[in-house]
Amino acid sequence: MFEVPPWLINIYQWIVYLTPVWALILAVFWKPIQKVFDREKSRLTAIESKLQSVQDDIEDRKKVSHALLHHEIFQTARDSIKQGFITEVELENLEILYHEYKKLNGNGTAERLYKECCNLPLKDFKNFGVEDEDKLEA
Repeated sequence: MFEVPPWLINIYQWIVYLTPVWALILAVFWKPIQKVFDREKSRLTAIESKLQSVQDDIEDRKKVSHALLHHEIFQTARDSIKQGFITEVELENLEILYHEYKKLNGNGTAERLYKECCNLPLKDFKNFGVEDEDKLEA
């Protein structure tokens, strides 16, 4: 027959003796512990809600940026194509706008317009009789 070791019997006795103690401890402290968990869950839900709001706001701002970049690229490209040339400054600005637009997953229309402007003849401000770009805008 199998003999149970005394140490195992001692462990079993401790479990039997301590079970009511653990039950009492849980009964006494369960409500306060549950309140803490509920409060933390509520705080986490509020944080998740704020995070979603911030993410939505970021997406909205991306859409606005996308639209503004598209508009500016379209306007600059249309004007340059219409006049048959582009200045170095305009091309540099268009390149900056295009690369930022592309980061926002811009469509092929802006890419086509940008490439078309890259193929236009380059002119500098001296050809206009103006030595400084700021004077041209005035």
